[in-house]
Amino acid sequence: MGNSISVQVTGFFGSEPQVKEVGEQRVVSFSLAINRKTSNGKQQTLWLTGQRVEWPR
Repeated sequence: MGNSISVQVTGFFGSEPQVKEVGEQRVVSFSLAINRKTSNGKQQTLWLTGQRVEWPR
């Protein structure tokens, strides 16, 4: 079994998460917007995209 990394991020969904079935597993694709201030004080929006494999049905 591979390694697992847990990350917690707070932000806003860019759109509804998309759930697809791949074989016997469900995969969730999503985008997340995160606002932050840069070192010079400007506001910046970062976009994260990701996927998560869910348990078998």
